[in-house]
Order: sequence, then C-alpha cells, then structure tokens
Amino acid sequence: MTSFLAVGADRVSVRYTGPGKGDSDARMIRSDHPIPARCGVYYYEVFIRSRGQCGYIGIGLSHNTNGATRLPGWDPGSWGYHGDDGNCFSGNGSGRAYGPGFTTDDTVGCGIDFKERSIFFTRNGLFLGHAFKSVDTSKPIFPAVGMRTAGEHIVANFGQRPFRFDIECYVSEAHQDALAEIHKTSIGDLIPKPSDQTTPLEAKNAAGPRADNRAGHSQAAARGWTAAKPSASTSARADIDSALGMLQESYPQVLKDESLVFQLRCRQFIELVRAANGYHIADCIPSDDSLSSASSGSMMDVDDTQAASLMSLAAITNAPAAPSKTVYGQIPNLRKLEPARLVRILLDYGRQLQADYGASPNPIVREGLVHTFSLLAYADPAASPISALLDPEACKPLARLVECAIVATEKAPRMSALECIYRQCAALLAELSSRRNGAAALVSVDTDFV
Repeated sequence: MTSFLAVGADRVSVRYTGPGKGDSDARMIRSDHPIPARCGVYYYEVFIRSRGQCGYIGIGLSHNTNGATRLPGWDPGSWGYHGDDGNCFSGNGSGRAYGPGFTTDDTVGCGIDFKERSIFFTRNGLFLGHAFKSVDTSKPIFPAVGMRTAGEHIVANFGQRPFRFDIECYVSEAHQDALAEIHKTSIGDLIPKPSDQTTPLEAKNAAGPRADNRAGHSQAAARGWTAAKPSASTSARADIDSALGMLQESYPQVLKDESLVFQLRCRQFIELVRAANGYHIADCIPSDDSLSSASSGSMMDVDDTQAASLMSLAAITNAPAAPSKTVYGQIPNLRKLEPARLVRILLDYGRQLQADYGASPNPIVREGLVHTFSLLAYADPAASPISALLDPEACKPLARLVECAIVATEKAPRMSALECIYRQCAALLAELSSRRNGAAALVSVDTDFV
C-alpha cells in the first residue's frame, strides 16, 4: 500500500484513496522493475476504469530518483501525459499541448523508443506522436502512473493482455529503420588495401620491436622456409632448422607437439636432399665412413648406379647413432659448402632422424621416415617417382601449421576470420544493448545477417 494509492490484489490495478484537495495530495507509483536494458522499444498501456472527480491522472515514465508525491512529468527525470488537459510534461509543472484528454474507459499507451531516445503515447490504439526526444536513457527507467483526485482508478497492462495499439508493427518499422542505417553505412574505409593485407603475425610484428624479439621470431619461424625457391644446389638454405631454432628460443611450447616437430625435421632432411641434388651423393661419402665399405659388400647383385644410391640410404638407416636432445639452428648456410661437407651434413642429419624416430612405436612415424629416406634410393631424386617431395610448395602447409601453433600458444582464438567477425558482432551488439543502445537491441546477427 502506497500512501493515498491502493494496489489491487491483481498487482496491476491502482485506486486513489487520498483527500485530493491540492497538488500536495498527488501521488505516483512506479513498476517494481525497470524497463529491461536490452530493449529496443518498450510499451505498456493503462485502462482508465474511472476518471474520478477531476481526471488528474498522469501516465508516463520516471527514473527511480524521483519522489512519489508528484505526478509524472512534474519533476526532472520524469515524463508524463495528463488526462485532464491532454498536455505533456517533462521536468516541470508547465506542460505543453500534445493530444486530447482522456477519461473513463479510455486506454492510454506509453512507449519509449531507445533507438530514437524518444517517448510516445497512444490513445485507444491511435498513435499520438513523439512527445519527448533526447530522453536521458543512461539511468534505469520505470513505467509510472500518478493520480490526484478522489475516485480515480486505473488498470495497467504490461503485456498480460493484448494491447489496443499495434506495437508489433511499430517495432517492425523501427527494426527496418535500424537495418537500413546499417546497410547504407559505407565500409570502404574499413576494407584493407592489397598492400595493407597482413597476417595476424605480420601485424603483430609491425606493431613495434619487442625486447625479446618474439614477434619477429614468430613470423620468421612460421614463414622462414616458405621463402625457399628452386635454385642451384649450392644456394639452398637450411631455413627450417633456423625456424626450429627460433621456436626453441621463443616458443618452446610449440615444440611439445611431437608430430609437428617430426614433420618439420623430415622436411629439413628433404631440403638438404634438394640442396645436394645434382651431386653423386655416394661418391661424396668419405672413404673412412664405416658404412661405405660395410654396406657395399651386400650390393653386388645390382648395377653401379643403384648400388651407389642404396649405399647412401644404408649410410643412414644402418647408422650406429643414439637418440639425443636435439639443438636446432645448428645447420650452417649451405651456399658455399663443398659437396663432401654438404653430403656429410645430410647424412649426419639423416642418421640423427633414424636414431630419434627409427624405433618409434607409432607406425605412421616409421612410415613417414621410410618415405622421407626413400629419396636416397634414387640416383637422381628430382627425376624419381617421388620427386614431388622436393617441391618447395610442400612447405606451405607446414608453415600454416606452425603459425596456428604459435597463435594457440598465445591464447588467440582458433577460429576462421568469418567466425571471428560473427562472434565480435554478436558480442558488440550484446554489449551495446546492455548499455541501452536501442539500435543494437533491435537487430540480431543470427536473424538479420546469417
């Protein structure tokens, strides 16, 4: 029970019970809860069961900072449409002409359009126009009804019954207006020019130097080997090993992915074979190599070319090496190495691969190792049936895997650009709606754009 106002058992009917002799006897009642923040348009109606003695009934909206002894619209932070004279009031007792008065059996509606920041009223289902604009929507707003003379009696409808006014049509038009504004907004300035298109890692690298140079290392580690171009055998670069060294220094978490490391090391071996292609690898094996004589005795039944190739393969697969903790970034620039030195690096690298993975319990790893080493079973790997292994383009999928692994270690989202845009838009609309942005509350990514 509010002083001078009696709320019915249905919680939506209110009757004035005060003396009703002057303005000081006026009383106002607000709804228990404010209008939801995520609301594009809010509307409620009031049925005038009785106008009472003078019909001094005010219907409108109010902040909860106002007192309850004034009609809606008489104090700052409240807005009202009054039945005795049809005037609208906002922040003071001097109203202005707005619409017709209302009386017993009339239905008066009050709505707020958060997109336009305006308040409108209806009477018996007819739209009376926007009474107030530039409404302060930063604070919670409550439906409010005030009465002042004996016998006044109203019943509020917050949607528990059909409205007289077609509010759905109004909301639909507001929705279409919001979409039209979105569609006519130019995004030309937001589309990057071809020269501006960079990957997230490149953008991070361009943001500025960092003390530990991790940004530069991340880009180089992810893309270092993709720069390899077909060239003379002596100009090949050991880019993958350098990239692995950068990962070991700046992103050691990436190297915990054993499958990825295995693929990278196999690719490094292939790059070494590509660098040595054109040399007769078997002829470059030092004469003091323990395997050169041990393996040749078992190859008497094949021709010299095939025997030389098999000798190269045996120099790796039969190598007496032991697994060890690999330190990356140790392979020198191969540009000016003598053939024998280049082949020695190739064989040593292959032997270490065999030692580290030859006894792997994973059949996929063992099969991959055999497939990689099979390049040495041919005198000219570039002309062999498996020459596709030497294609520099084969590095690109690995580069992408490494880039994704780096991004994952930095806790960046694993999602496509489209999904990222979708999630950002949905989150932005939700945040704007929570701040009483009417346009954001009227549109939906799912229903309007997907």
